[in-house]
Amino acid sequence: RIVEIETKNFAHGPINGISLQGVILALKKACCWFYFKRKNSHEDRGFSMDTRTYKNVTWLNRQHLQNLVWVKKQDAFVCLNRYECWNEKMYEQREALFNKSKTNRILYAKDVWSTKAAFCKALHSALTKNQGGDDDSKAVEYWINMFSFSCFVLPEGYANLQKHAHENPESKWIVKPQAAQAGKGIFVRDHEGIQRLSNKNKYVVQPYLRNPLLVNGRKFDMRIHVVVTSVLPLRAYLHPRAFVRFAATKHSDAKDGGKKSSFLTNISVNNKIIPTDQLTWQFHQFLEYLGDSADTVFGRIVRAIGLMLLTTEKVFQRKYNKRMGEGFKCKNCYQTLGVDVILDENMKPYIIEVNGNPTMDFTADKLNADAITLHKDMTEMLYNFNDVSNSLHEDIANVVNSGRISDSLDFLDSDMIEYLIMSKKEQQHLKPWYKLYPPTLLNTEEVETWNELIEQLDLSEPRKRFHNILVELNNDRVKKCVSSDVECSLDVQYACRLNPDSSFCKK
Repeated sequence: RIVEIETKNFAHGPINGISLQGVILALKKACCWFYFKRKNSHEDRGFSMDTRTYKNVTWLNRQHLQNLVWVKKQDAFVCLNRYECWNEKMYEQREALFNKSKTNRILYAKDVWSTKAAFCKALHSALTKNQGGDDDSKAVEYWINMFSFSCFVLPEGYANLQKHAHENPESKWIVKPQAAQAGKGIFVRDHEGIQRLSNKNKYVVQPYLRNPLLVNGRKFDMRIHVVVTSVLPLRAYLHPRAFVRFAATKHSDAKDGGKKSSFLTNISVNNKIIPTDQLTWQFHQFLEYLGDSADTVFGRIVRAIGLMLLTTEKVFQRKYNKRMGEGFKCKNCYQTLGVDVILDENMKPYIIEVNGNPTMDFTADKLNADAITLHKDMTEMLYNFNDVSNSLHEDIANVVNSGRISDSLDFLDSDMIEYLIMSKKEQQHLKPWYKLYPPTLLNTEEVETWNELIEQLDLSEPRKRFHNILVELNNDRVKKCVSSDVECSLDVQYACRLNPDSSFCKK
């Protein structure tokens, strides 16, 4: 299940020429069966397979091995498993090697983000502040609707679903099997249909968006690529090489949603009807299509994903405290996520679901090129060995001297200092990325929204104070960049386009 890369062995020569046998440790009894099960002559569970011909391993090369050509001084552990690499004990052992090793899977990500049911339960768990009650339920629904859809996990949520259906008789509902993927088993039901739905099957049910934004009469969603480099506290970035997926046929207002090809945007469903090239746009094409609305829409997407990820921070904290003990933070972990987002006709974004193992193997060359760029940028950001202590000290001094933080910094512990160091290192290669968290908050309304969510999540007092410092450090980064002659990173340019009157954006 674990691949230990001696990076010097891969510094030269084509990646596709590497034999899989030279990559995997001697853990043959624990071989990653998920990737090898479809090969008939696997020779001792696949250890001698040719990476040039086996599809899933080629995907693995593109996503992980190719990037490690640039790594010179640091061990990298590449997880072949779909969700996690090791058991808890092995994660605990790696925790002690902070800043000396990195792993491309976050422990328990599959229990928080990577399945429909887990994602739904995680949002409700994090946002439930009290022990139930109508007021608490309304607050949970309010916050979930800020960035996603209400959701119901069946069979346990069946009664609550029927209650909501009764209160919203004009609504339609989209029903998804908990365990299925690639659009399999999904269907739409109106009020009468949802009342007849069995309470014995394992489904995740969400309100069906009846007024989606359409492009040439076709429904679409966006696969946004996100890299999370810390979960406690959260640190996450969005890469602009996203893509848009279109339904194959015109959108229908039929009570059952019409043909699947009209309401599902999964490429695996629709490429049987028209070629993948005609089903996808690169993200920059979509922003060009939006014209003057592009910055506003992109800002809303960044905000929605950031709020969603911050909400799940509390769930990771609970799981780590319960299973690993207080103090475990998965410091060496990072993970690439595929966040699926849809817009309504008013251009409000809704997160549909999160994919913890997004595909990077496309039939469209333009998307493959974007995937390679994304992972090259990710490697450059993550594997940075420069000493940043002096510049970090200067940043903190600037914020303190500005008077924008009235608190003493005595509450900063070693974990927070380590977080600031890693954040500063990643920041040195931030140019192609957009920060999701810590957020860049240049207007009062945004500051209040984030603070209200933090109150709803009932985070600890030191965590709230740390959030304020992170925001001020981020804003100071904007001011420093704008005041210099150096070209600012994309997220700084974008933040100032949205907030041109902000004092941080003026020289």
